[in-house]
Amino acid sequence: MVRLIISLHRHPACPEPAFRQIWKDDHGPAARRLPGVRRCVERGPGPDPCDEGASCDGVVELWFAGPPDLHAALMSPPGRAFLSAIAEQLNPRRFTIAVEPAPAGTEVL
Repeated sequence: MVRLIISLHRHPACPEPAFRQIWKDDHGPAARRLPGVRRCVERGPGPDPCDEGASCDGVVELWFAGPPDLHAALMSPPGRAFLSAIAEQLNPRRFTIAVEPAPAGTEVL
């Protein structure tokens, strides 16, 4: 299992309430519908797991069976649409992602 971790830093032109609403109504459901997603974890504002000591507007973790499944999901039409849509709402200077193994012994829901 691998997980893609995206630290969400909203674009300065996007007010926080609008960012939250768009994520709740559009981006979150789109992330959960990506092909091969085994688990989706969303968190609100807090520490940035990709940049120690920094904070972010939210975090999404997308879990996949392995790197090939992650790659296939992001290269699929829904994956490309998801990445394009979130790029419009995120600050391109603070966009951080990480891919890492899922913690050992973690159950997938």
